[in-house]
Amino acid sequence: MKHVVSSDEARPASGTGFWIGLALGLPLVAYGLWGLVDAFPGDRLRNAAVYFVGGAVVHDLLVAPAVCLLGWVLVRFVPRVAVGPVQAAAVASGIVALVAWPLVRGYGITAGEPSFLSRNYTASVLIVWGVAWSTAAIVILVRVVTARRR
Repeated sequence: MKHVVSSDEARPASGTGFWIGLALGLPLVAYGLWGLVDAFPGDRLRNAAVYFVGGAVVHDLLVAPAVCLLGWVLVRFVPRVAVGPVQAAAVASGIVALVAWPLVRGYGITAGEPSFLSRNYTASVLIVWGVAWSTAAIVILVRVVTARRR
C-alpha cells in the first residue's frame, strides 16, 4: 500500500526521482561545462561567465520582479473578463520585444555587409504588437457579447 503524505506531515527532501535526475543530469552539466571551457579559452571564458551570471542577476533582480508586478497590476485593475487576453498580449509583446531588441537597435550592422539587417525591424515589432493587442481586444469583445446574450 502506498503511503499518502498529509498536509501536516513533512515531505521527504529527496526521493528516488531526485537521485535519478541527479545521476542523469550531472554528467550532462559536466559535459556542457567542459564544452564551454574548451570553446572559450582565456578572456573569452571570463566574458562568457560574466554573460551567464550577469543574465541570471538581471533576470532575478529586474525582469522577474517587473513581471510579477505587471501580473499583480493586471489582476488588480483589469476587468475579470479581460485578464486572460491582456496577459497573453502582454506576454507576447514582452517576448517579441526581447527577441527583436538586437535587431531594432541594429547590433551587428557592418559596412561590408549592406544586406545584413536590411529590414525595418521597428515597424515589424509594432505590427506584431498590433496583431497581439488587436487579437486580445477581439477576444474580449467576443467574451463580453457572449456573456450579455446569456
